Amino acid sequence: MLNNFSWIISGNVFFGICQSLVVVLIAKFASAQVLGQFSFALAVTSPVVIFTRLNMRTFQATDASNEYGLGDYFYARLLSTLTAIAAAIILAFCFNFSAAISTLIVAVALFKSFESLSDIIYGRMQKEEWMSGIGKSQMLHGITLVAAIGLSLIVLQNLSAGVFLTAGAWLLLFFIYDLRIARNAGLRIEPSQWRVIKKLVITCFPFGITMMLLTLSTYIPSYFIISILGEKPLGFFSAIVYFMIFGGTVMTSLSQTVAPRLSKYYVNDNFISYRRFLLDLLGLSALAGTAGVAFAYFGGRWFLTFLYSAEYADYEMVFILIMAAAGLNFMGNFLGLSLTIARRLKEMVVMNLIAIISLIIFCSLLIPSFRLTGAAWAVVAGSLIKFAVSCWLNRKYIPINHDHVMRAGKNYAAPSSSPL
Repeated sequence: MLNNFSWIISGNVFFGICQSLVVVLIAKFASAQVLGQFSFALAVTSPVVIFTRLNMRTFQATDASNEYGLGDYFYARLLSTLTAIAAAIILAFCFNFSAAISTLIVAVALFKSFESLSDIIYGRMQKEEWMSGIGKSQMLHGITLVAAIGLSLIVLQNLSAGVFLTAGAWLLLFFIYDLRIARNAGLRIEPSQWRVIKKLVITCFPFGITMMLLTLSTYIPSYFIISILGEKPLGFFSAIVYFMIFGGTVMTSLSQTVAPRLSKYYVNDNFISYRRFLLDLLGLSALAGTAGVAFAYFGGRWFLTFLYSAEYADYEMVFILIMAAAGLNFMGNFLGLSLTIARRLKEMVVMNLIAIISLIIFCSLLIPSFRLTGAAWAVVAGSLIKFAVSCWLNRKYIPINHDHVMRAGKNYAAPSSSPL
């Protein structure tokens, strides 16, 4: 598993660094206002694309009973991807957005949707615990992203052109690389039937709702900031929030690596191993969150100045608060994985609805008076509430605590060493 983790962490971290470089490139070669426009385009399109993905990658990776084949997942994803593109185009031109934002919405929708095609191939590779193919593909996606955006900003001074170029490059990568490595690994996209696709979509629909709500909770502050403060403040805030997103990328890498094994523990009723593994993951994510807060407190001003400019360093307190929220989200990521494995779909929807409602309330109360610092406090409060609810749901529905295991009356074999 260590080799698998090293590959997927390398791929995800490299891709996350490339995404961070894109933010830096926009901040340095364009402006905070353009960065705000790009961030808002992501805020509009991401919930749509994430919803239409229906979290089928995780569902596929944890499908220990092999209920569906790769072809079923692929054709369901193809249908949902076309739906996402159509929905984004409608959003771009049916609301009173500026021409720059409307163009960016369409461009972002294309490259996020084409990424969804590769994502479904990743799900099968993840299930087979063949992470090297995923890692290499993500590295190629990251390189093309930076090259396309950087070239367009420096030469053409046009961000939209770079995003459209990225979309084309990622679609090409899907056909010439992702499908090829899948075939080399013995994976085939077998024919599917409409009734099977329909059943899969219906089954995964609550996952889509859950992931959409999760994504919305990330972008709700952006909606309030752009409507109350404008595009430029959103650019400052987005540049800082991206560190939380980058950290989440690393934790997602670990989550994707351990999901198949954690799922097997659950299916085989090996709850002692399940419990120990989950506690190890929670401890690791808590340590990462603490390190992030310490770094922001002691070196935040210098880091923001070095990476962006002195303007961004004025939001040092925002950086510290966002890192605190990141730590809570890191732990919540694994608690959410636990609920996913247990297929507690309705409970996850309710949990994310509670988090979103809380975030909306805090944003509406804090941003008008405290501006970006208020937005950061709102993110912390929303993350704390969601973490508390996810802890309660895991304790209530999943037999991972000592009392649950003892009441089960089974003689489970404890692992010889820590799973990590």
